[in-house]
Amino acid sequence: MKRNIKKTIKKAVVAVAAASMLTVLTAPLAVMPVSAATVTRGSYDFSNMVVRRVWFNTNDPVFLIDDYQRVWLDSNVNVLATGNATNPKPDTSNLMAPMKNMFAYIGADYKEDGDKITVSMNNTTVKLTIGSTDVEINGNVKTGALTDEQKPVKVNAKDTYADMNTYLTEDYNVVYLPVAYVLDIFGADMYKDTKMANSFYAAVPVMKTDVVPSYETSSKCYGIRYDALLAGTASLDTTAADTIVALQNEDGGFAVLPDNFEMAQTGASLGSLKGASSIENGATTAELKYLAKYITENKPEDSKYQDAFIKGIKFLLSTQLDNGGWTMQPNGGSGFNGNIEVGNSAMTEVLTLLSDIAVLNNQNYVFARKAMNVDAIKSAVEKGNDFIVASQISNNNKKAGWASQYDKAGKVTMGRTYERASVSSYTTKAVVDYLMTIHNPSQAVKDAVESAYSWLKDVKIADKEQEVVKDTSMNNGFDVYFVDGNGTWASNYVYDEANDSYRPLYSDVDPTRADQKYVNVYDLFNLDGNKVGQSKINNKDLILYSTRTTISYYDNELCDELIATGYDTWKSYLANGFPEIPTDPADTPDNGGTDQGGDNSNTGDTGNGGSADTAGNQTNTGDTTPFGLYAALLAISGGLAGACVYGIKKTGKNGLVRK
Repeated sequence: MKRNIKKTIKKAVVAVAAASMLTVLTAPLAVMPVSAATVTRGSYDFSNMVVRRVWFNTNDPVFLIDDYQRVWLDSNVNVLATGNATNPKPDTSNLMAPMKNMFAYIGADYKEDGDKITVSMNNTTVKLTIGSTDVEINGNVKTGALTDEQKPVKVNAKDTYADMNTYLTEDYNVVYLPVAYVLDIFGADMYKDTKMANSFYAAVPVMKTDVVPSYETSSKCYGIRYDALLAGTASLDTTAADTIVALQNEDGGFAVLPDNFEMAQTGASLGSLKGASSIENGATTAELKYLAKYITENKPEDSKYQDAFIKGIKFLLSTQLDNGGWTMQPNGGSGFNGNIEVGNSAMTEVLTLLSDIAVLNNQNYVFARKAMNVDAIKSAVEKGNDFIVASQISNNNKKAGWASQYDKAGKVTMGRTYERASVSSYTTKAVVDYLMTIHNPSQAVKDAVESAYSWLKDVKIADKEQEVVKDTSMNNGFDVYFVDGNGTWASNYVYDEANDSYRPLYSDVDPTRADQKYVNVYDLFNLDGNKVGQSKINNKDLILYSTRTTISYYDNELCDELIATGYDTWKSYLANGFPEIPTDPADTPDNGGTDQGGDNSNTGDTGNGGSADTAGNQTNTGDTTPFGLYAALLAISGGLAGACVYGIKKTGKNGLVRK
């Protein structure tokens, strides 16, 4: 009876919040607090509650949360919700979906133990069993509570969704739960969302506990945001450095954080959002670069910052694969998180960081060279460079560029549903930028740069470009179009064997739309039957709005600087010598490694504009000179936002994830 009273009071509060959210769907919102002063009934205090909103859609690999943020149903593989998403009635709804990731985002304690699933939130504990219609709520068993369609099941993604998870070599089971029934137990109000087709919507009350993520956020251009940290533009701040140290995982790496996470805060708790260490989008490398700059400029007496930095570098060294690559989650990631990720500011950023320490004598890392085994770091760089050269894609005996992701054997593979196996222009540009920093490069490196540079020029789409048009009537406030212009690059390309050429690949989040004809076309609003030139366009040929306004499919200026000056500067360096590598201050004691031992005196030649050419193809990489190409490279070494936010330069910044 007490639970029914609590739920009745809660629903009165949630209904107000839910109604306002359904009315103003475009308002950005991370967590909606219930601001009713203090409503207490018995032992339940509703002043300590927030309301989170979530959407599920049948045959969709993601759910939406709060301000339409897309989150993968499972954090490692591509799976789909099933059943009828338009029926919100808990007793009859057959909408089934993985809920583990959703509960992590809203702040519930979710556990799987064999066939048993336990979820605790809002002073309520629910226990379900695979294949059973019985449900236990706070110790009370309700026999036959679920219909046969609502029984929890385990789905093997490797078999059921094989074409969406081509990287899986072992079984990967995902637990599906009855969404409406489970959310109803925790007091959610549920609706058929009339603003989004075939969508199930729920306003979920969450009582604050230690499990619930609790942290400050900042609006764009304010504070020291996580995406600014990734971009390398975050200002140095002791509180931010302290936050980085506090958030470091036990293995030494760092998890990906929300873009708007405020770094300069105290007492932040990720709770159920605390994730595995990752290098995706610059995670881990960005934190370590920030700590290095902070240590170098502020010389703090507390050793915790240097200890955290060294721990992070050890993490990167210990998780490098034998073939030289790093996986997205280097410490045992599963699914697409177990893929080697070259693009998305991942492996190239790791190699840039390690090269700056061990090869280039970047002066932000003098302290690191005093404390670490430089030779071990240099060896990791050489192995990574070897992988880069070996993984360049070739068709018909002609080298092209690089894929964003490879399996652990070095074979091109897919990632998320919109990251299909392909040649990525974004990744290729990042790799070329990195390879051009190698001093005295081997012929293999030079050939890789030359061939990739030619490929990038060849695949530019002439006389077209992307244009971003503001439209406040749309959920994300803008739309993107493909229009006549000065040329652009598509994000991904596939080889057309019949024509011995590459064509753009436009893959949607919707797995049934893996190879769309277009992203979007200007001046078409009712597309069916409308003509563009001589071609009829059907809306089924386009990338869905929700995808094309969150994922970047074009970059109008991707290689403009490379073609205008970067390549010629590199050729000049090859002919006349690379800029001189800086020398550490005289008080540097031969870089003797104190944490791993070994003689670390060989840090590269500092004369004649080049560095020592030791065994292996690519010993010396990167450049720290404050001009031209290499200054630009250093400026971008932090990557971009978490999920990697990029702006369309023609119209200003928009939230497009670059993949």
